[in-house]
Parts: sequence; C-alpha cells; structure tokens
Amino acid sequence: MPTLKSILAPGNNKSVGTRAGLWHFVTVILLFALGIEMLRQFMTGMVFYLRDAQEVSTVKVGGVALLCFLTVFLAPLVARGTGMRGLMQLTAAGLSATRVGIQFVDVPVADFALSIVGVIMFLWAIPASASLASGGVRAGGGAWLLGLLVGMALDTAIKGGFGTVDLAWQANAGADAIAALMAVGLAGSARIASAQNQGPEPRPPGPLGSLPLLALGPFLFLEMLYFQNVGQQAGLTGWEQPGALAGVSASNLLAIALVPLAMGLQSSPARAFLPIALVILVIAMLQEQTGPLAAAIMFVGHPALVFLMASTVRQQAPNARGRRFTTSTVFAGAGMLLFLAGVFLYYAAYDINVGVPQRAIIIGAVALASVLAVPSMVAKPVERPSIVTPWAIRLAALMMLAPIIFTISWTEPESEAGDGLPVRVMAYNIHQGFGTEGGFELEEIARVIESEKPDVIAFQEVSRGWVVDGSVDMLAWLSQRLDMGYAWGPAADSIWGNAVFSRYPIVRWENHEMPNNDDLALERAFLWVEIDVGEDKPLRVIATHFHSGRDEGEHRIPQSKAIIERWDGESRTVLLGDFNGRPGDPEIEMLREAGLLDSFVDAGVPGNGYTSPSDGPSQRIDYVWTSPDLQSTDYSSVESRASDHLPVAATVGGR
Repeated sequence: MPTLKSILAPGNNKSVGTRAGLWHFVTVILLFALGIEMLRQFMTGMVFYLRDAQEVSTVKVGGVALLCFLTVFLAPLVARGTGMRGLMQLTAAGLSATRVGIQFVDVPVADFALSIVGVIMFLWAIPASASLASGGVRAGGGAWLLGLLVGMALDTAIKGGFGTVDLAWQANAGADAIAALMAVGLAGSARIASAQNQGPEPRPPGPLGSLPLLALGPFLFLEMLYFQNVGQQAGLTGWEQPGALAGVSASNLLAIALVPLAMGLQSSPARAFLPIALVILVIAMLQEQTGPLAAAIMFVGHPALVFLMASTVRQQAPNARGRRFTTSTVFAGAGMLLFLAGVFLYYAAYDINVGVPQRAIIIGAVALASVLAVPSMVAKPVERPSIVTPWAIRLAALMMLAPIIFTISWTEPESEAGDGLPVRVMAYNIHQGFGTEGGFELEEIARVIESEKPDVIAFQEVSRGWVVDGSVDMLAWLSQRLDMGYAWGPAADSIWGNAVFSRYPIVRWENHEMPNNDDLALERAFLWVEIDVGEDKPLRVIATHFHSGRDEGEHRIPQSKAIIERWDGESRTVLLGDFNGRPGDPEIEMLREAGLLDSFVDAGVPGNGYTSPSDGPSQRIDYVWTSPDLQSTDYSSVESRASDHLPVAATVGGR
C-alpha cells in the first residue's frame, strides 16, 4: 500500500494521478455527507413549510418535489459549457454555499429556497462525481462507492453525536464550525482534485457501467429510512441512543470492509453470494422486528444491502468510445426519481390512499437493488480500490468515536420521590417538532414546557426518526433536554406516536391500538401509564391522539368508546391529549357523559380556551380530563407558535 509520503511526492504522473484520486475520494465523501443532510432539509421544508405553513396539498407538494428532481436532466447542458471537472467544482461550491446559508439563516422560507438549490446541486454532482472516477468503465468503481459509504457514515456519526438533530438546527458554535469546515472542505477538495488532474476530459461510463447510479436511489431510500436511522434503530432494538449509534457505526465499518471483497469475487462465488445477500435482505425487511432480532438485522441486513450495491459496481462495461455524459445523468436522474417516489409514497400513505402498502414499497426497493446487481453474476472481478480502501476503513473506524463521545455526555434521567397530590399535568401536541412557519422548534417547545413546570406531560405527534421530520429521535432528545423519564406509545408505526414524561417513577404502562385503525390512513393509539406520586395509590394517566378531520367525528367515536372501556370508572385518573373534537361533538360528549371532568370547565376558566391553530386559535381540541374524585385548578395555555397546537396544563389534586 502506498504511504502518504509517496503519494504526496512530486515528480511522476502516477503520484499525481493518485493524489487526484484521493482528493476526489475526499470530495465524494463530503458530497454525500452534505447531500444527504440537504435531502432531509428539503423534505422537511416540503412537508412543514410548503404543505403545512403554506397549506399546499400533499399531491401538489409531490409535484413540486418532482419538478425539483427533474432538474437533474439539465446537468449535461451545464456540462457542455463547464466540462465535467468544471461541473464538479460548480456543484461542490454551490452545495457548500447553500449549506452554509442554511446554517446561519434562520428564516424558514429562505432555508426552504436554499434547500431546493442545494438539492439541485447535489443531483448534478452525483453523475459528475461518478464520471470523474470512472475512467469510462463504470460509475466510479469501488473508490466512488467507498466515498459514498464513508460520506453516509460521516453524516450518521455527526447527526447521531448531536442527538440525531442535524447541524443546521443546532444553535451552537461547535455545530457552526463543523458545518462550515465540511462546506469549505467540499469546495476545496473538488478544486484541488481538478487542479491535480488536468489530462484529457474523462469519458463517462456507458449504460451498463451506469447501473450503480440507477441503484443509488433505492439504496439511499433504504439507508435513510432504516439502516442509517439511529432513532429507528433505537426504537426497534430498545437500546438507548448511544448504543444504537454504536451499532449503526459498527455496521457501517463492517459494510465498508466488505466492499473490496465483494468487488474481487470470481463469477462462481458471486453467483452464490448474491442470492444469499438477497434472501437475507428480503427476510430482514419483510416484516419489522424488535429486540435482539432487530439488532441482528442491523448487523446483517445492512452489509447485505451494501454487498448488492458493490456487486452492481463490479459490472465492467466495454471500453467503447463516444460515451456521453447524458447517459450517466439519465441513469442517475432515474435512480434519484426512484428515491423520491419511494419517500413520497411511503410517507404520503399516512395522509392519502396511495394504493401501495408501505411494506411493499420497501420490498420494491430491495427488489430493484437486487435486479440491478444480477449482471454481476457473470462479470469478471474488477480491480479493487486498493489506494482508498485503507483510508475508508480508517475513517469508518474513527467514526466509532462519535458514540463514545455521545455516551460521555448522555445522562439517565433520575425520578424524583413524589409528595402526593396535587401534581401539575400538561398535554402538548408538538407537531413533530415544527412550528407554524415551518421551522424546527424543538428547543422552543422545551422552553414552553419549562415555563409551566409540569410534573407529567402527555405528548402527541412524537417522531423517533421519520425521514420527512429530519430523522430526529424527538423522544430521546426531549427526555435528555427536560431530564424526565418516559413511557413510549407507538401509534402510526413503531417510531411515531404518543409519550408520557414524568418526574416521578413510572411503575407500569400499556399501549393500546385504537379499534378502528383498519379504517384509518394514520393509525392511532392510547397509552395507559401508572405513576408513583408518593402515595399508596398511583396516579393513572391516559395519553392519546384521536383521528383528525373536522367532519370525520364518526372515526373518533370508537376511539372515545375504547378509552371509556379501559378507564372503567377508576379513580385517580387523568386523560390528556389532542382529541380533534370540539366541545359538544358526540365523541367529546361521550367522555363527559361517562363521568370524566373537563379541567377547563372544572377550574372555572373564563373565555373559550381555544388551542388550535396556535397562530390564530379558533377551536378547543386539546383537553385535560380527570376522574370525578380529582379537582382541577390553575388551568392554563401558553401562547406559542413552536407547534401548531397550544399546550394545556392544569394542577390536579384530590377533592
């Protein structure tokens, strides 16, 4: 293996080419580290700025996203004027500038506009970076793939080390410095790589050699949705965030070390291992698993997916003349359109009927990645990326420091001993951490909560890793920020639902699915929790989030009935949540007629008590209910646009 000294030594074309290759490897790493984060910024802007703040329909949001992604096919036109090296420098500089802009601009509309430009730059850079590394044979070969994997691992390590919150949403000098350093590094490395290699214009790969670019979209979809998603892995394995980050980082190291082996296989072993990798991946993704089995899938399923991607890169195309950048751009564009289709269909299914089961979308991505790897079964082994492989493995190993550092800063919330009733309770729909203007407001949400000093909080719309929410594990983040233990109640899926936070010990909890979930696009649940407040009998807390839709009360009636049946008149019970029904609606009157007391009424608060929407309240749909033996006082609602709902709080004691 060449040493760093020999690589940097001047005087021969080989060392110059090696230096250029290493600088391009660095460029690819930073390109994907920043590009993947930019994709998350773009998707959250689409959902929370365009759909929610600007009230654009889900279908139209998908149309806008499609138009943005279709701009990838303009890359060959730009390359005619700049050349591929010039295009790489242009897109690296453009992505870097937009990334810095997002870091230091805190205006949702500006951030959304910058994310659109940044995504376009990233889309153009994908075929350019692959073509510059290809030598006219295949899309980047092993060096490009290793750069992609290391860049993805770097994004995961940084994001995980900051509690799964992107650097763009961090308000501290450390995050600003890292973001700026990565942006400058991307622009600088692209420029240096181009200056180091001023030979003939590189020839892009042909159709067969461009297959990895087509596979990139399904690959990124599966990685961002599942294997690089620290919150998702924490929720499935039951591990705390530092443990989940360590598991994902170790899996990344294993997968990167596997790439040279996969690329060097002869045809016969390739024919044997490819079906094995496919079977492993299908079994891993066919049904969501939890506990030790989920951990096993992390360490086996992710390397299997990387093996399929590496097998696609093995396919060596004939060394023909006359190749055009248009071919690799079309393949890259088609691949990223597949990525967009997967993300849109997967998350739109929570809002509208897309006609495709979500699990089928995941299996479809696996099938596409597998089909594109099939030609490698008869391909000859290719030259392994010997120069960059040791550096890739070292960098991946270095990223194992992230979970170690994160563990040092991690603290387990300690429960307080209660003094009995009264206790302060709160219900807060946090709108998945985003405010009414479309910005990420989790810190402001925490400040709103602290202003009320609640002992018990029922949260709704808690996301533990939805990609369209920035893949933030809001449950763990809020627990660390507020220093409170919690009980988790998944609803729509394993990482989106309700939670109860408590300063006092939670002694028992149950999560119940709503009886009419088969009729709903977004499934609902309620969480039953018993809390030791320092008396002989626990305080029972029910947290829930009913079906939305002003004229769809018929779907909320079975949900009220399910809660009434589980409550069954038990004393010392508090019911908290977003019920999406107004006073007087049948689903609300059912609760009142069952004997539950509305704290707003019980506390004798004047006014209408409107809680939604927070930027112009016109309806009361968030409630604190108590069993008849409890008295509510000091009912309040804090004015804030950190969510689209106002929180409601009350002090609950015995009568």
